[in-house]
Amino acid sequence: MFRRLRDSSLVTYSSHLHCLIFNTLRFYCCPGWSSSYRYPDLDPSQIKALKELYQSLEDQSSNTHIDTLFHNVCYALFAHQKSQYEVSRGLTNFFSPVICFLVLHCVTERGSTPNSSGISNSVAPIMYAIRTCIFRKMLQRRDAEGISLHEYVFYPKNNN
Repeated sequence: MFRRLRDSSLVTYSSHLHCLIFNTLRFYCCPGWSSSYRYPDLDPSQIKALKELYQSLEDQSSNTHIDTLFHNVCYALFAHQKSQYEVSRGLTNFFSPVICFLVLHCVTERGSTPNSSGISNSVAPIMYAIRTCIFRKMLQRRDAEGISLHEYVFYPKNNN
């Protein structure tokens, strides 16, 4: 049996996702932004996706265009393995801004960590966003190439 996704859950989940994307845009794209925390280096393709979204927001582009670029950023951040990019191969487990965001988000104001349900409440929205992002990409590919989701899952192409 599936749980019903309520409006309050959508607000919580979308706020976590928007906070993650806002933090990465601010860190990687905002000139003059300084922070005591340093996110890991990204591959140029990931930086390109972030900069395109940032520029589109600055230009106040159409919502449709911003939405497409937002999803491109989500895919660039969520859908990669540590060994996929040269820049992240030598890094620790904190090779992704997503991982770093979750760890930072799970630290309380006093510097401790919440109980396990508190950590789960931070991780669940991002996990849902990751699954949704990948599923959306699969549907786009299915529509573009006329293949079934089964073919996509079991016989993916080497490119995105």
